[in-house]
Formats: sequence, structure tokens, C-alpha cells
Amino acid sequence: MIGSKASPMKILITGATGFVGSNLAAYLMGLGHQIIATYRESSMLESCLSNKSTIEWRCVDDVGWENLILNAKPEILIHAAWAGVSFNSRNDWNVQLKNYLFSKQMFEVANKAKVSKVLVLGSQAEYGVQNKPSNEEMCTRPKDAYGSFKVLTSNLLRDMFVESEVEWYWMRLYSVFGGFDNSNTLLSVVIDKLLQGSSIELTPCEQRYNYIYVDALMPEINSVLVNKTNHSGIYNLCASESIILKDMLYRVASLMGKSSKFLRFGDLIYRNNQPMVVDGNVSKFIDVFKNHKKISPNIESGLLKTIQDRKKRTK
Repeated sequence: MIGSKASPMKILITGATGFVGSNLAAYLMGLGHQIIATYRESSMLESCLSNKSTIEWRCVDDVGWENLILNAKPEILIHAAWAGVSFNSRNDWNVQLKNYLFSKQMFEVANKAKVSKVLVLGSQAEYGVQNKPSNEEMCTRPKDAYGSFKVLTSNLLRDMFVESEVEWYWMRLYSVFGGFDNSNTLLSVVIDKLLQGSSIELTPCEQRYNYIYVDALMPEINSVLVNKTNHSGIYNLCASESIILKDMLYRVASLMGKSSKFLRFGDLIYRNNQPMVVDGNVSKFIDVFKNHKKISPNIESGLLKTIQDRKKRTK
């Protein structure tokens, strides 16, 4: 990795009340950075309660919120906010349009604030259904509103900053798991059901997924922030290895001391256009930011911590 810690900076994070954003805020504060975070009146602060008092909050529902952010003089923008990520909302074009418009506002604020870097979290959904690990040279063929507006937002980011001195990075994430993840993700549902001693109806789960524990993701994002050379562009950001979904769930049951008989593989059929490979080639990121090292998914330790988190939240 090219460096691990930079001089303390003021970092503006959107989505700091969400899963990845809250973990980012905590990690970067641990490195000594000052965090300015946006939120909405409807935001749930559960995931960042331990750091709530040390974050400089800005409510984007307030009149003149843009000036409040400018007055804080952020040096870097990390844009992690994105509503409508659950399955039921991913094809809601109105929700996804609002994400695009808010992103545009944030990029404009970052431009006025004269930040040095803008880092935005994209998604593997931009590639659409693939039958092999995706790489940045592939054409994007999103299959829903979520992926479509992610692609549109990445184009906006590039067009706004490509001719400027501002570094811009669009990081396409894959399957991130860990504490304070949404309760309706497959891993959360399976863990909760096993805690209850209930069986779970599942598809055959033959898909290959690229899972990475959220704690393993944080240093990789930081490697972009501390890098001294402008390598602006679009990058896959995931683990260097993937796993068959069935094997992942077997590990969960084993770590919990539960019988695999609770996992009723094959009771459900795959949905139409079910992607069977949700995996990414991370070579570009490794070559630029990792000095030819692998990115560990930290699956075993990550699952143990995730299981403990679910136990606490379901008591």
C-alpha cells in the first residue's frame, strides 16, 4: 500500500449514517481526521452513535445547507449516500433520480469548496448481468434504475472534474458485509433465522459472489486518500477472490454451531435474469494503489463479528 496515514484532514462524508459510510467515518476518525457528515431529518443514527458527538453534522434538509458545508472548508469529499438500495426500491426511477440530483449538488459544493479529491462509491450493478468477473473495460449494461443512475452519476463525476485539478475516483463496490448492514440482506436474514433456530428457504445458491468484510474495505479506500499521485478514474474495489454463495452460507451455519439442515437449498427457484457471477477483477486497483498485493476478503473473522453484531441487534 502507498502510505497508510496522511496528515489530519477535514473530510466530508455523505451517507455517514449508512452501513459503509458509518464505518468509513469511524475508521477515518481513528486515523485522526476531522469528519464533517451530512444527514437528513429522517436519518437513523444507530450505526454512528459511538461517534455522534465527535462528528460535525450538516443537515441537508436545512435551508442554506450548502453554505454551512462550505463554511466548514472540507478538503476531501467521500460521497457514500444513496437511497433505494434494497431489492424493492432498486427499480424505482423516482428514488434513483433523487440520488442523481443530490449527487450533482454535492459535486457542485465540492467544486466550490475547492477540495483536492472526490471519491464516490459506485456499484457492480453498473455492469449488469455478467457470466465472468467484470473489469473496468467492459461496457456497462445495468438492468435496473439503481445501476442506470449509478452509471449516469459516474459520467457526471468524470465530466465535472476531468479537466480540473480535482482528483476524482469512482469505486465500484461488490458485496460488502459486516456490522450495521441492512437487516434485509441475505446474510442478515440467514443469521437471524439461524439464531431463532428456524429453517430458511433458499435457491440452489450456486452463484459466485465477491464478498469483502467492511473492515477489510476501509484501508483500501484510505489508500486512495493518502496516495500522492493523481490516478483519477473508475476502479473496481473488491476482494481478490470470490466464493460460491452456498459455501458462504455453510460457513455461517458452521461458525454459529447450527446444523446445515436449516439451509434449505433448492426450495426456491432463481428469479428471472438471476446473475450467477457477481465478481470483479481488481487488478487495476491493485496495480495503482496496492503495489501488487492481494486484497483479503477477511471472510472468517468478518463473519464471526457480523454474527455477534446480529446477536446484539436482535435481542
